[in-house]
Amino acid sequence: MTTNRKRVLVCAASCSDAETALTIAEQLARLWGIDLGGVFLQESAVLESASLPSQRIVTATGALMDRPDPQRLRHILDREARAFEAALSRFAERYSLHWRLEAGGGGTLQTLWQVARGWDLLLIGQRLSRAPAGPVLLIAPEGTGNPELSDLAQRLAEGLGTFVERLSPQGYTTEDRQALLDRINRTRAALVLTDAAQGSFHDERALRDLVEAARCPVLVSQAGVQQNRTTEPR
Repeated sequence: MTTNRKRVLVCAASCSDAETALTIAEQLARLWGIDLGGVFLQESAVLESASLPSQRIVTATGALMDRPDPQRLRHILDREARAFEAALSRFAERYSLHWRLEAGGGGTLQTLWQVARGWDLLLIGQRLSRAPAGPVLLIAPEGTGNPELSDLAQRLAEGLGTFVERLSPQGYTTEDRQALLDRINRTRAALVLTDAAQGSFHDERALRDLVEAARCPVLVSQAGVQQNRTTEPR
């Protein structure tokens, strides 16, 4: 494992999501010296849906409640954003890390690729929906890929007390990617790890699909160079 300092951008849409991301960031901080960035995800679709009738939401504790009106929801999101910033600050202080908020402290999954430019790793927190969590799921082409990423997957698995399971894309068509997403969705993963420069998930839509299928934290390597990718699903 290289000892070069890594720049890690942590993204979350709630305090519970941030907690899972910082669990992974803690493992990364033990492996390398890291610089930390933060983006609180404020999805426009969430705010828009607040005006729809009969909408309900799941709270951070897992309780089901009526969705608040847009003004109240904005207040809740602002409160969560401040808590997210405080959590990052405490984490950075504990490990003596340099840190900063990106995109004014807020963003969406659609804009994350742009925000991630210049960062080595993009870490998207997501509260585990199924327990107990299973393997670290490494998404990498068979027989190729980034050796450092494979080493990272193994070290993270050891730190989390689990094992690595590798999934290899069979191709880059829409059907191939959907088949891979279905396999990810069926796996009770503790973490999904992929390389933006080599894998199937290198644009905004693909990232959203991956996060929704994973239902656990997602760690994207080489996120800052993914803009050079030109291959699109057919």
